[in-house]
Amino acid sequence: MKLKINLQPNERNFTIAHEFTHLLQARRKEELQIPSGERACDVWTLTRLPIELLDDYPSYLGNYLMRKRWNTIKLKVRELAFSAIEIRKTKRQYIVWLEDEIRKL
Repeated sequence: MKLKINLQPNERNFTIAHEFTHLLQARRKEELQIPSGERACDVWTLTRLPIELLDDYPSYLGNYLMRKRWNTIKLKVRELAFSAIEIRKTKRQYIVWLEDEIRKL
């Protein structure tokens, strides 16, 4: 299977990482266990992109207030994403949990 992503010039680091995470989703390897979907892709991207490269908010998660305050809450949102992946092991609504936690910030 040939996979392809398209990126525009001057894309943000988060967007590039998000698109590469889609490639990992498409591989469907057992050891990766990245579920399909845009919101899941954002969760996994948050945990794989180093904090110093986390230059933009996840566009499929959260809400307007998160986006407005991204620079002040991005470290906490990233920590919550790690927790959400752990929660996924026992609770299928891990993204709902994550978005609820983001609203509380």
